[in-house]
Amino acid sequence: MKTFLCELIGTFCFVFLAAGAVIFAGPFIGYLGISCAAGLAYAAVLSACNDAACNPALSFAALIGGKISFKEFLSSVVAQFGGAFAAAAVLSAVFSGKTGFVSETTFAANLSDRYRFSAVFTTEAVLSLLFCALYLKVRERMAAPVGLGAFLTAAYLISYPITKGALNPAKAAALATFSTAEAVSELKTFCTAPFAAALIAGLFARFLNKPVKSSTEESEPSTK
Repeated sequence: MKTFLCELIGTFCFVFLAAGAVIFAGPFIGYLGISCAAGLAYAAVLSACNDAACNPALSFAALIGGKISFKEFLSSVVAQFGGAFAAAAVLSAVFSGKTGFVSETTFAANLSDRYRFSAVFTTEAVLSLLFCALYLKVRERMAAPVGLGAFLTAAYLISYPITKGALNPAKAAALATFSTAEAVSELKTFCTAPFAAALIAGLFARFLNKPVKSSTEESEPSTK
């Protein structure tokens, strides 16, 4: 239950802060401000909820890598999507009360309006692979929130002009639901790429953590 609540509350806070920066302040703070907001929000959330990943792709990588059980994975993903959709609903309620200039962010949904599918998928897959690999390496360290937050800031600086900064299937699905039909139709890209990257990162982590018998152990005869 503790992990479930951490994922639920943590994902809500991350999506609300990161997407809120795009929706309400995007035209004023630019790419750098949006990237810093996402990175700082993620670092702050992980500092308070050190059991959380706030990202289904990261949880999937942890499952494949043998870090968590399937039950923990399922509970985490349900909480992550629940927190993301709750944050999107609150943001939508606030956004609907706007009476002035409406930004072209289409409710911060992830869209590939300037790049081909291959470019979008490659960007999502490579950055998600690096993100998952870093998460699996540092998830149990005290400095994990700082490292992961800093990486997410850099990843957003690269990916925001291409994909509007995705790297999180729960966030992408929640914001697209409250956005346009076009955003919903592109969810397949923003879900398959991170999960594919998570699978590769998880398998690689499992391979690296696999115990290897030394030559002396193999040569020594077994004694009964």
